[in-house]
Amino acid sequence: MKLKYKFYFVVLLLLADFSTINTVFYVGVSLLQTINAYNLKENYFSILYVYNLFWLGPSILFRLYTINKSFSIDYIHRSTWKTIFFHQLLLILFLFIDNNTSYTRMFVIIEFSLIIIFLLFVRFLFTVLYYKLGKKIYITKKSMIIGNNNIGIKLAHYFESKPLEYRFFGFLDSKKAQLNIQDINDYFINAYSKNIENVFLIIDDKFNLDPIDLFNISEKFGIKLKLVHDLEENHFTSFTSKIEEGFEFYSYRVEKLEQLSERFKKRSFDILFSLLVIVFILSWLYPILYILIKLDSNGPVIFKQIRNGRSNKPFYCFKFRSMYVNNPDPSIQASRNDFRFTKIGAFMRKTNLDEIPQFFNVLFGDMSVVGPRPHMTIHNDQYQKIIEKYLVRNFVKPGITGWAQVNGFRGETKNHTLMEKRVLKDIEYLENWSLMFDIRIIFLTIYTIIKGDSNAY
Repeated sequence: MKLKYKFYFVVLLLLADFSTINTVFYVGVSLLQTINAYNLKENYFSILYVYNLFWLGPSILFRLYTINKSFSIDYIHRSTWKTIFFHQLLLILFLFIDNNTSYTRMFVIIEFSLIIIFLLFVRFLFTVLYYKLGKKIYITKKSMIIGNNNIGIKLAHYFESKPLEYRFFGFLDSKKAQLNIQDINDYFINAYSKNIENVFLIIDDKFNLDPIDLFNISEKFGIKLKLVHDLEENHFTSFTSKIEEGFEFYSYRVEKLEQLSERFKKRSFDILFSLLVIVFILSWLYPILYILIKLDSNGPVIFKQIRNGRSNKPFYCFKFRSMYVNNPDPSIQASRNDFRFTKIGAFMRKTNLDEIPQFFNVLFGDMSVVGPRPHMTIHNDQYQKIIEKYLVRNFVKPGITGWAQVNGFRGETKNHTLMEKRVLKDIEYLENWSLMFDIRIIFLTIYTIIKGDSNAY
């Protein structure tokens, strides 16, 4: 977990633990009174105060609520057992020394049994929360390494210790004295076949390849390449670098959305904006369009089609149906005056109303409000063979609108040059993303709809 989320997690854990031990104390006292008919009210609060101190002391000693580099759910469990042991030891010593208290050995047995049961339950809940929260706030990277050497093995151990951030699939190479471009290309073909998203290439003293060539190969396959060394030397200072746990990762592109805080901003905006559209627009517009579409032609109101999203993963993209159901080939791009359009469909496409159901895609997390437009799988397969940087656009979630669209690159692409220009605009968006950039694109989209777009059909 990142520092901010670790802090929230630890605060919640601290509150839960002290609520638990105070509950245990109350239940223990109540049971003891029931069993032995003792009247323990006179010592209740004084013993409770000491009882809490006996938990706080060992928890500080064993850093149960301290955020450090070794912080993990396993670390919490280990510290918890140590804290419980010393907490019980201090409690027994205190009761043994203090002859004035009515608390007995029976109380220690009851309290110890309860604290084990209660805290085990709390730790189970927090373990589930830890991994559930991790899955929500991280994008787990399917990763492999090129460089089966000491640094590569050290990096592999690091990936395996961070299961929420990295899914390590092993090494792409065996131990080899020298790498060449053909080797690298073959490794990326292998990585692409395994749907790997990130490849980490270890830099050593024998490294003599042009990094630009390597980055070009990786982007041809839609895979992010990171050049890695262990901070003992400096290499390739002209590239974007990120230091993480003793390693320095060099990237070809600046991608703000690789940062958790930036993805959180974008996702929060997407959820809020999509909810506003669904509640205040789609709630009344859907029944109207439902009736008009049904009156105009037979078939479903919502059209679902498989598109490719982030990391080229397929998902069902929703649209209001704008074509007749029995059209000859749905994979053919829509063209001006397309005979497949229904009457209401032509109007919806012209005004972009057919895209509004995609706000549900945004809410479900498959799409963003702003991003590269998702293409059909058949077109993805076609263009990635022709345009080298085509799959780079899949480094981010696809959007309902995008930088390419507000710059006139939307609708039918009659030649490869138009698609190349669209891809360049998508990459420009990727490298320059900000929340204000998204808002700017949304306003430009609204302006284009009002003004009218000659490429909208």
